[in-house]
Amino acid sequence: GVLVGVLDSGVDPGVLGLQATTTGAPTILDLRDFSGEGDVALVPVTADGEGRIALPGGLTVGGGAAVRAAATGGAWFGGVLEELPFGNAPAADFNGNGTNRDRYGIVVVRGASGWLAFVDTNGDGTLADETALADFLVRRETFTFALRFASRGKGPITAALNLGDDPARAGRPKLAVYLDTSGHGTHVAGIIAGHDLYGVPGFDGVAPGAQILGLRIADNARGGISTTGSMIRAMEYAAGFAAERRMPLVLNLSFGIGNEVEGTAAMDSLVDAFLQRHPDVVFAISAGNDGPGISTIGLPASADLALAVG
Repeated sequence: GVLVGVLDSGVDPGVLGLQATTTGAPTILDLRDFSGEGDVALVPVTADGEGRIALPGGLTVGGGAAVRAAATGGAWFGGVLEELPFGNAPAADFNGNGTNRDRYGIVVVRGASGWLAFVDTNGDGTLADETALADFLVRRETFTFALRFASRGKGPITAALNLGDDPARAGRPKLAVYLDTSGHGTHVAGIIAGHDLYGVPGFDGVAPGAQILGLRIADNARGGISTTGSMIRAMEYAAGFAAERRMPLVLNLSFGIGNEVEGTAAMDSLVDAFLQRHPDVVFAISAGNDGPGISTIGLPASADLALAVG
């Protein structure tokens, strides 16, 4: 009955043991990317007479008929998801072909129940064999990229979409592809609420009846860098999500920066201000891996109202 917001590198919803709680409820309630790393720039596109769609950067995909069948009218928007901005292989090598230079075409249209996206998950240059995907919160849909070389021993990374109206541009969609290319947040989610992990009965996290919000704040390609803005947006989203559903909320932040003078950083004051606005929230933050001496308690675990965990 407790909701845990995991502010981290993301959570892979395909890992066995993160699907259902001990009561049979879904473990992961939502997946949101606040890092900006998964954002895909979209521009208006059209299909030619043969169903070919020209996308930004010189990429073209077929399958216009399949897109047209799902669309309820209005403009189409296209973009390109590139592996390179997600970092080095193998983490950013979505299809396991040994390089992080692959590009995947995406077309977004308005469907009967909201925005829908066609992603060329197998990289074959057509959307005719793809399924229209909605925002994760709408239909809990996930997908994987087709692996080119299974012998490399790389398992697929499970992705989800954050897809909705662009608040800055009326009538246009905003798209982010949610991926945990680091694995750190997935590891943390398993510790918290895994149940029968990897199919092993009784191999559970500490609270296998809890449910998870996977709140991605880390830019994994740049060493897991997180900005103050991404943290604040994730914290406020979690608070609103829990309040709307009347669920008790715990936030978990396995992240920290070394301190010179504990409790004086801006992020400490922002955490304290957040907890003053939301006094029912428990915010557990890792103390860090430094010390003894200065930085034994990193920021923002050194915030007065945080529950610092060593």
